[in-house]
Amino acid sequence: MKKNIWIVLTTINHPTKAVLEFAEIATKRGWGFVVVGDTKTPVDWKVDGVEYLSIEKQHELYGEYSLESPVRHYARKNFGYLYAIAHGATIIIESDDDNRPYENFGLAMEKSVKGLLVGNAKWVNLYKHFSDELIWPRGLPLDNIHEKGSVLSADINFDCHIQQYLADLDPDVDAIFRLIYKENVIFDKNCSFAREADFVLS
Repeated sequence: MKKNIWIVLTTINHPTKAVLEFAEIATKRGWGFVVVGDTKTPVDWKVDGVEYLSIEKQHELYGEYSLESPVRHYARKNFGYLYAIAHGATIIIESDDDNRPYENFGLAMEKSVKGLLVGNAKWVNLYKHFSDELIWPRGLPLDNIHEKGSVLSADINFDCHIQQYLADLDPDVDAIFRLIYKENVIFDKNCSFAREADFVLS
């Protein structure tokens, strides 16, 4: 039976708590779940309800593309996307094996998103809309970490083909942030930008 929502992860570890929790959610909701292995992934990797693509399975399914793709590399995740699409995915949720989902994770999954439009800045530090602490996402120019922009519209609909979720405790920040700040970060789930289903624990 084809499933329209699939979770895609990569791992080099034995099944983590995050993987088991994602598997439980996928099973409860009838979602597909595929985990892509690499050369360092344990050879006996297995979780009930999860499709596992070992390196050998990737070679079998994707031939020369798999053989030419680098190992020990994030690019292997592409085979999870291809597998999910081939098995009916119209929505793909991708995460990492150390991001633990909250119970209501993914429940607000819709391509059409109603929300706030932010602008009036060359770069916007979107984390500032979810926290009063000084925190910025990886890749944001340091000259712009204080830029919050301004809300241009409070009620707008977009078709969002790619949607980014936030990770409490250990979010996606750069090396400078990690050298300066040691405290865990918890984003504000009650702010005007937030939906509770948009968060994971990292």
